[in-house]
Amino acid sequence: MLFKEAQAFIENMYKECHYETQIINKRLHDIELEIKETGTYTHTEEELIYGAKMAWRNSNRCIGRLFWDSLNVIDARDVTDEASFLSSITYHITQATNEGKLKPYITIYAPKDGPKIFNN
Repeated sequence: MLFKEAQAFIENMYKECHYETQIINKRLHDIELEIKETGTYTHTEEELIYGAKMAWRNSNRCIGRLFWDSLNVIDARDVTDEASFLSSITYHITQATNEGKLKPYITIYAPKDGPKIFNN
C-alpha cells in the first residue's frame, strides 16, 4: 500500500519535472528497498518541497492556492532540540510575516518525535 502511494507520487513528480525514466525507476527501487527494510521511506528534500507545493496547488478550497509555486518550504526534519526548534520557528515567523508583507512559508519537521507546540 505505502509503495503504491509512493510510486504514484514519484511518477507524478518526476514526470512533471521531466526526469528520465531510468532516474524514476532508480528512485522507485530505492524507495521499495527502504520500505522493506524500515517499513517507511524518507523523501528527498526536492520531493518534500514538491510535495508541499503540490498539496497546496491541489487544495480546492484554498483561495491562496493560485500562488502555490511561490511557497517557501523549509526542511527542518533535522531539528531535534528545543533551541534549534525555537530558532527555526522564529526564522519562519520572521520570514513569513516579512514586516507586514506576508509570504507563503511552511516549515516541515520530522514526522516522528518531532517538536510539539502546546497552547492554551
